Amino acid sequence: CLILDESGPKRNPYSWNEKANVLYIHQPVNVGFSYAEHGESVSITEDAAVDIAAFISILFDSEHFEHLNLTSPGRRLHMTGESYGGRYTPLFASAVLDHNAIRVQGGHEPITVASVMLGNGLVDWSALMSGFYDIQCTTAPGVIPTTPVSTCVRMKQALPRCLKGLQGMCIDVFDKIGCIAAYSFCQAEMMAPYSSAGRNRYDVTKPCERTEDDSSCYGKQMHFIRYLSLNSTQEELGVDPAVRGPFQSCSRTESVAFHESADYFRVSYDYVASLLERGVRVLAYNGAYDFVCNWPGTQRCSSIIILSWSGTSAYRATELQEWEVDGQPAGQWRSANGLAFATIYGAGHMAPFDKPKESLALLQRWLEGGAF
Repeated sequence: CLILDESGPKRNPYSWNEKANVLYIHQPVNVGFSYAEHGESVSITEDAAVDIAAFISILFDSEHFEHLNLTSPGRRLHMTGESYGGRYTPLFASAVLDHNAIRVQGGHEPITVASVMLGNGLVDWSALMSGFYDIQCTTAPGVIPTTPVSTCVRMKQALPRCLKGLQGMCIDVFDKIGCIAAYSFCQAEMMAPYSSAGRNRYDVTKPCERTEDDSSCYGKQMHFIRYLSLNSTQEELGVDPAVRGPFQSCSRTESVAFHESADYFRVSYDYVASLLERGVRVLAYNGAYDFVCNWPGTQRCSSIIILSWSGTSAYRATELQEWEVDGQPAGQWRSANGLAFATIYGAGHMAPFDKPKESLALLQRWLEGGAF
């Protein structure tokens, strides 16, 4: 469904459940309508992954889903996440695979993780930092840059120091204090000029629109927040009375916790490489207009992934080429040995919202295992 105004949900012909059974998980615990009976919380993705693996295992064995035959041969689990999901999803998929050993010992069928899809995902800040220059100072997003030339020159001069600090303090050896300092420098030089100009961090072609309900730049389009805040909606969804009230699309409490634990600065590409080695296909797709998780940075991240993956040579031999929907250019893509990267023209940070038809076509082609 789509909730585009105050009149409530309407059928969305481009919803992803047109092509698959879709399960949305509010996580980590205490996000959305999720809660812990005894006040438990998590502040690092590794702990959240343990919860997800346990939940998926319980779900697949639940009598409530017997009609779906989730553990029967041929059933495939595709795990997808957006934005910080670039950190979450590779670890969650890895945890599900590792949990299979416990399932087999208990007499249960292993769960087949067929693929991971990362939408405008944060996998590695250093790759995105270099992309901030491209997205502000070149025609990479498909529009003429508006960032002042003097600012672009300063960014280009600051970028080597930024990348050196992140590599030395966040990747080669993780030094929490040093890593935060390195990130702060990068943020000031590569991100702050754009943010201070009041521009939309999720779409370089639009102004930032915030509302009382939502501080994101998609604020005026977030009618679903008010809908999910209705008592009648929460009653119908079976939301526990203990957590009923105004719905939040993002939890500030959990966000602070993940920042303070330094989870926010960790990279996930080693998990992606390990998934590829185990036959799990990986798709990283980006809306071309996104600033914060920009497509040049994501493509660079795919180049980092291949450094520790046996499919390196085949992927390096590929080049970006256009893909189409109904005869019209929809984006660019490259793929080899299970790793694919794709862009969606005209989409921002939330690509399926911005370009629903093209995003559904991308999903369908990915699930079918064919070329874009």
